[in-house]
Amino acid sequence: MTEKHKYKTIGKVINNEITKKRAAKILDLSIRRIEQLMKIYDTQNMTSFAHHSRGRRAYNKTKPEICENILNLYKTKYIDFNFIHFKEKLLENEKIKISYSVLYNLMSLNQIKSPRKQKLRKKDKSHPLRERHKYFGELLQADASEHLWLGINHPKIFLHGAIDDATNTVVGLYFDYQETLNGYYNVLYQILKNYGIPMTFYTDKRTIFTY
Repeated sequence: MTEKHKYKTIGKVINNEITKKRAAKILDLSIRRIEQLMKIYDTQNMTSFAHHSRGRRAYNKTKPEICENILNLYKTKYIDFNFIHFKEKLLENEKIKISYSVLYNLMSLNQIKSPRKQKLRKKDKSHPLRERHKYFGELLQADASEHLWLGINHPKIFLHGAIDDATNTVVGLYFDYQETLNGYYNVLYQILKNYGIPMTFYTDKRTIFTY
């Protein structure tokens, strides 16, 4: 990135051609640094601007060992965190200070995407929440969840599981590469072996089995 390019980009912000946020992405700097450069731009010509805008370590020149540490922390400790939350935890728990733009670029270069926020579905008001069953075994609920269960370096797999409605006890778990009937059969086998036959078995809002 040349000082001329930086000067022109800050000029576009001053002239309301682009936003500070856009300039921060273009120059890979923080919003705060963009605001500092805007103040310099207002009082200096390009030569003076270049002189005053130097002297600070670029945000993207993070030491390789720090980058490696950040990647390892994400893969082993913060894999479910979105990048904003991860950045906060790096500072709070690991004492690592890094700008969001540098963190985002680091993760993107390593093919790591920020998990999307789960969208809460609006509940149908015509179907009020039911009460939980009173006794263990009256209703078991089963579902399968796709996730990076084995870590970022492995493909996503499906965890099949079943939980007792009355007690929230997990009564069976089974991994498979797809959501399969075989996966549910293995969960059911664990239930029958360890707990006996349930009264009702409900799977993924599709089928209810009554025994």
